[in-house]
Amino acid sequence: MKVFLDDKELESLYLTGQSRKLKLPEQVVNKFFATIQKIDAAVDIHDLLSDKGWRFEKLKGFEQRYSMRLSQKYRLEMNITWVNESCTIGVFFCSLFQITMLNSMMSTAQSRPAKKFGSGYFIREQIELRDWNQEDFAEVTGFSQKHISEVLNNKKSVSIDMARILAEVFDTSAQYWLNLDNAYQLWLHDTPTKKEEIAETKAQIYARMPVRDMIKKGWLLPPLDVTDLRNQTLKFWDKTELDFRDIDENLLPFLTQKSDGYNKFNASYAITWYRKAQMEAVQIQVGNYQRQKLEELYERIAVYTISENGIPDFLDELGRVGVKFLLLPHLEKTNLDGAAFFSNGNPTVVYTGRYKRIDHFWFTLAHELAHILLHLNEKIPFILDNLHDGENSAIEEEETNAMASKMLKHPEILETLKDELHYLNTNRVEECAATYGIHPSIVIGKLAHEGKMHFRNIHLYNGNVLELIPEQYRK
Repeated sequence: MKVFLDDKELESLYLTGQSRKLKLPEQVVNKFFATIQKIDAAVDIHDLLSDKGWRFEKLKGFEQRYSMRLSQKYRLEMNITWVNESCTIGVFFCSLFQITMLNSMMSTAQSRPAKKFGSGYFIREQIELRDWNQEDFAEVTGFSQKHISEVLNNKKSVSIDMARILAEVFDTSAQYWLNLDNAYQLWLHDTPTKKEEIAETKAQIYARMPVRDMIKKGWLLPPLDVTDLRNQTLKFWDKTELDFRDIDENLLPFLTQKSDGYNKFNASYAITWYRKAQMEAVQIQVGNYQRQKLEELYERIAVYTISENGIPDFLDELGRVGVKFLLLPHLEKTNLDGAAFFSNGNPTVVYTGRYKRIDHFWFTLAHELAHILLHLNEKIPFILDNLHDGENSAIEEEETNAMASKMLKHPEILETLKDELHYLNTNRVEECAATYGIHPSIVIGKLAHEGKMHFRNIHLYNGNVLELIPEQYRK
């Protein structure tokens, strides 16, 4: 039957044979492993109830809560979800004293335990419960004492014939004894080779991080070996073990990108990028955040799009009102345009420069600032945005797009030029831009985005915006 461990300390105990919090005697630890192994091997509940040493009991006041004594002091508690009408086959959810959410549980079938016992351990247990010796057992089963000694010492496996006899003697299924023996033999020969361990470590890291791209960007050094790669990874995440469950549970749900191509791998890459953005943002020093001052500055964003030093001046003003800004290129497969989050109490905007266009810069900046003013809070601690690969229908994105469009005069642009799209020329684009005090690249960019103009015109008035962003903001 299936077993899940819904206690972090039990999970650690199962995988390593040790627990930092649970100072358990070796006898109790062995009993724990043996109990899990028995449940794994059992065909149905009858195999467990027939075990005279099981001490299996239902807890009072609980409908499906049971207990198994490991010693006078310790017990293994479990909930059983029955999967058949006769309530003989179930899924066991084990803990010492508590129950947690199912999505945090670990399946014993998918993990390698630190210990497993051969079938001889369990046969000897049954013999001792009956106060038999090996001679008595040999007489009952019809096997020679030599053969029994070899089985008890795990020098021989349990054969089908022996499993059938054990089933009759101990009132279990024959499959139960075969399962116990097979599980031990698989575990015994399942110690990974050095090559397999290296591959497993690399797979775990590469599934989380685009290592080659991070090396190319200088975020990681070319690793000397897998140990060096592991150490760099742990340092990057500020961890002591390659365990990312807390990140997946606490960060992945907040991702706003929901395109069809967004799977668990590039979602993890996006979180890796976000981690780097956090690390860089901490190093930036600005004044205290002044929300009212940011709102006033935001209202004037269009003016900066046409100023001679508009981009450096606006970024400087952001710092004055307590908003951090940095330019951080996106990682492969993430397709991120920007992000907004708080860093040490200061709102932070990150621009990736994915398209390197002036109109793209101003819209991304306006979009992320709108997120800061409208959405960032304890429930939404960060937002990572892909603004071009499909439309995001989330209400937060609709609100943010509307606010950014308002600041950059998009409604006025579309209304003014709606009847001239078939014969629009650069003079008219410049006149429209001048009328509303906006950079002409924003006019072209909006028309192209709405499908009102061919995208081949998108580079009109659009120089490389990265050349206009001061070096101090590049990371």
